[in-house]
Amino acid sequence: MAWFHLARVKVNWTALLILAHFTYLLIGAIIFQVLEREAESNNRNYFQLEKLHFLANYTCLDGPALEKFVQVILYAWEKGVNPSGNSTNPSNWDFSSSFFFAGTVVTTIGYGNLSPSTVSGQVFCVFYALCGIPLNLAFLKQMGKCLTIHLGRLETGMVAVVPHKKAVEALAVSLFFITGSLLFLVIPPLLFSYVEGWTFGEAFYFAFITLSTIGFGDYVVGTDPGKEYISLYRCLAGIWIIFALAWLALILNMGVRIMENLVILTHPGFKKHEEEDEDVSSSKLERLRLRAKTGRQHSDCQANMGVKEMLNLARVPSILMLGLIYVVYVLIGGVIFWKLEGDLGRKDLSKLLLNKQRLLMTYSCLNQEGLEDVAQVVRDVSKVGLSLKGNQTADGFWKFTSSAVFAATVVTTIGYGNMSPSTTAGQIFCVFFALFGIPLNVVVLNRVGKYMLALERNVSDFLQGKSGRKGCTRFFVHLFCYICGTVLFFIMPMLVFQQQEGWTYSQAIYYCFITLSTIGFGDFVADSNPDKDYPDWYSVLMASWIFFGLAWLALLINHSIDILERLNSLLKKGCCGEKTLEESESADNDNPDTQMEHDEMKKPPINQ
Repeated sequence: MAWFHLARVKVNWTALLILAHFTYLLIGAIIFQVLEREAESNNRNYFQLEKLHFLANYTCLDGPALEKFVQVILYAWEKGVNPSGNSTNPSNWDFSSSFFFAGTVVTTIGYGNLSPSTVSGQVFCVFYALCGIPLNLAFLKQMGKCLTIHLGRLETGMVAVVPHKKAVEALAVSLFFITGSLLFLVIPPLLFSYVEGWTFGEAFYFAFITLSTIGFGDYVVGTDPGKEYISLYRCLAGIWIIFALAWLALILNMGVRIMENLVILTHPGFKKHEEEDEDVSSSKLERLRLRAKTGRQHSDCQANMGVKEMLNLARVPSILMLGLIYVVYVLIGGVIFWKLEGDLGRKDLSKLLLNKQRLLMTYSCLNQEGLEDVAQVVRDVSKVGLSLKGNQTADGFWKFTSSAVFAATVVTTIGYGNMSPSTTAGQIFCVFFALFGIPLNVVVLNRVGKYMLALERNVSDFLQGKSGRKGCTRFFVHLFCYICGTVLFFIMPMLVFQQQEGWTYSQAIYYCFITLSTIGFGDFVADSNPDKDYPDWYSVLMASWIFFGLAWLALLINHSIDILERLNSLLKKGCCGEKTLEESESADNDNPDTQMEHDEMKKPPINQ
């Protein structure tokens, strides 16, 4: 009876987490709607006044003609072309921009100010992200290990001076947080505000939205066509993003652990039951590690000293190896995106220039200055989330359902960017909403992912008991689960989006992956076309698909990370397996990877 009692409590606590998650989203939706709805109404009225003023100044234009101008300008913005520019403007798909774009793909920031428009570019983007996101996560995890080691050394040094361990730990964490905040959230916004002409609040908002990988794209560095940037500007921004992502990931992980520990403290039996349910494979893996360690110690005693010294000198830290692979991968992606999209970008620019000349010839009262005025108005209104592709703007973007979807894109870090807060109060609330919502979302997805994994293991164990073939059964169960997940979260949604949105199949599958990987360019967004009447069930179905699809894709990406880490461990064993025990221990003391492994083995298991 006790077992059933613990199982019942476990299900209730998981349900409570999910309820808290959706309650948090509802609260965020209400506050976003309150903060942004009035601003949206004011912006809409402002746009209508600007439209009337423009028509009064250029009498040869009527309403339909202006709508035609708007369509041309929106097409230019969607293709990443400056509509008020000319043929001498630099391409958005030059190598530096392509390299920066490749970085936003693997980090899942996905600003959306630039996105592939060719089918080949979209297909490559999917596979590039599928391999690059696990590589980026593995690299950030390794960076996090190094930061954790340095934090531990700082604590050790401080404990030697001040023998109050708890106070020293709190002080060290505070110093780590304050120093990181200065380096990544205070100094860079000051530079961005100076270079880009933003206020400090806007620059800080951009920094947080970038480092949390939400990436709305309402603010992006190095994209103002009226400014001349130094060549290293975007490279320095990329370096800032990489190191700051590792720091912010540690901060958010602390938030995740705090939330999980709160759940464990409120019900101690919850942790006990999960420890009893721990898979026996972990204990088997530990025994294999002990055997390997014993065998390695025996072989170390018989190894040749010269070979050992050479291998010790040739040993490359994992962080350097992963960093090298990471940089090379992003460079390769930048080159391929440059080749795939650069020619089309030049064609888009040529097409825009032809359309612009044709319109200027047709409407002789309109000059270059007038065209730039239209482009600026369209850009400003699009930036605050208004729909300009039709006249059906009565409801606006900040109705309750849209606000709820926006709140979900914040905590899941998808951040399409088709709508974003324009008020200072909305931007401030968005920062704090994400700061607490992202860890909560991670905790809930971990719980759902655990249930999905437990279901897979139970089915595998049941079939193994029936067939007696362990290896083949587990492989085919994994394969079947991957196929089912692909059908449920990619194939079926693709058919629904093709029917409801009018997209092609390639565009629909591209949208599915860009959404579930949380890149969220925003070049394709479901349930956002003002010219369509969507059924009531559509938003609910889309929200459910995003929630469970994120859990499934997170499991898939975590499997890929495990494969990368196992390959890394095999390479380390192959290169460094011929050391004596004393040399191995002395070298490992200076190695963040090994020290981190020892620290993790000493810690009690923390269930996520």
